[in-house]
Amino acid sequence: LSCYINLFYLIGLVEPFFIAFKNITYSMEATTAETRPLFTIQLKAYLTSPQQELFEKWTNSLRPLYNLGLALLYENQQRNWRKKSAKELNKIDPQLNIPDDFDPYPVEWHWTKALPECDWLSKEENEVRNKDKTFALACRIVNRDGYFSIPYRTYWHVEDPKKITKNNCYTNKWLENSGLLPQWQVERLIDVPMKVRQACIMMHLLEAWKRYEDPKNNTRKLKFKSRRFPVTSLPYKQTEGIKFYPEANDCLLLGKEFGLIKFRGLHNRNKGEIQPRTGSLAKKADGYYLNLVFYTDIQPLPDNNNRVGIDPGIVTLLTLSNGRSVPNPRFLKQGYERLQKLQRSLARQEKGGSNWRKTQQLIAKVHKKIADRRKYYAQKVSTHLVSEYDAIAIEDTKLVNMVRAPKAKKSEDGKGYEQNGRKRKAGLNKAIQDAGIGQIRTMLESKASNHPNREIVRVNAKNTSRRCSRCGHTEKENRETQASFKCLKCDLSINADLNAAINMEMEAFGYLNPKDE
Repeated sequence: LSCYINLFYLIGLVEPFFIAFKNITYSMEATTAETRPLFTIQLKAYLTSPQQELFEKWTNSLRPLYNLGLALLYENQQRNWRKKSAKELNKIDPQLNIPDDFDPYPVEWHWTKALPECDWLSKEENEVRNKDKTFALACRIVNRDGYFSIPYRTYWHVEDPKKITKNNCYTNKWLENSGLLPQWQVERLIDVPMKVRQACIMMHLLEAWKRYEDPKNNTRKLKFKSRRFPVTSLPYKQTEGIKFYPEANDCLLLGKEFGLIKFRGLHNRNKGEIQPRTGSLAKKADGYYLNLVFYTDIQPLPDNNNRVGIDPGIVTLLTLSNGRSVPNPRFLKQGYERLQKLQRSLARQEKGGSNWRKTQQLIAKVHKKIADRRKYYAQKVSTHLVSEYDAIAIEDTKLVNMVRAPKAKKSEDGKGYEQNGRKRKAGLNKAIQDAGIGQIRTMLESKASNHPNREIVRVNAKNTSRRCSRCGHTEKENRETQASFKCLKCDLSINADLNAAINMEMEAFGYLNPKDE
């Protein structure tokens, strides 16, 4: 008996060490798996008629949920802005000692549509609210300039909007008890699997919001979904629920209720694990597409000891500091005649009719073809540059600012506006967007991040086209025309884009490539 007791005692002592070791190995496997690069495959999907009807039903049901989550995020942003203003005043004059919850802007309350009762409002706000319970409060803020600005305060009564968006707004219990959505929308949302609702918030809304909040991305404000711009994809992020059968060209992505999704075009493009990590089913102009994300094993690239500076442009897409150049195919210009014919026929047809819808579909297919060709070209160019050069310096331009329309200029007599070159700027903006410079830069950074011996450096473009790459003399008159550069100090005559690319390489790395010297 004493031997058995000692044996059990030893097992009890040793068992925690085995459990700890097992947890450590699992955590190590998880961390190594997470650090592996991801690889996305897009496959053409062929849905049955019931699956197409279910896809339309689910995407229409997810639209109010997406709009609700976005409205809550905007509400949280407005609260943070008002709190941040008090902190800014403390930084200007620390002796003020203004509390963080102090609102430096005067607020005027007025009536809006009815909302549920709020226990966390102040006494003054509840007194105004109790005068007429069929209405509720919203605020009107007076800015520093004295102008009124009414922010997005539709859900101002919610206690913690951002936390609810992340954790609760897609659950059945919260949707039924919150009262923020009509009952008929809640009933339609409950028919959608909760994992699809969760993935819609996590993968679509929150990821886009993270990019919007990042100042480096310079992303525009997110827009609410509508009938014209609906939800076009159903994501799924639970790896265990995805069943992938490459031999049968089948994939169980959205649960048993949706069924197996037939696809084509796999071939041998997946060189890593055969189990997808996440996935989504998207609807585009020419049909449905299955997007699957895999972990993959990327072969290491050899060290070439090559550095290069890149100056993007419109006439020449990319000009390299070693004298090479990448031509601009101008895909939009190639399909412009086809688009013009379709748009002329669309203008003659009755809006909302069957022929009008067919022509709209043809226009969408032409635009998708142009976008696919541009993306394929950018993939090839970025892959070639990352494989050939160890370090790449590229111009850091804010493309959103570059494609802005010029401001209106009022005439001196005040009876109209002067010409500001808006039509010419519109043509330039179209050419900039057709070049896809931002797409190439994003692909370069994404592919270089998978290899430790590759580096992408963004260089400030200030004076790179005016500074001489030989003597460093900077003057506006050095650039004679858009294409030619001639230094007024050392008489260097060179292509203007090539001169800018050399300056970027020198500014990023401090010296020229020995092969270029």
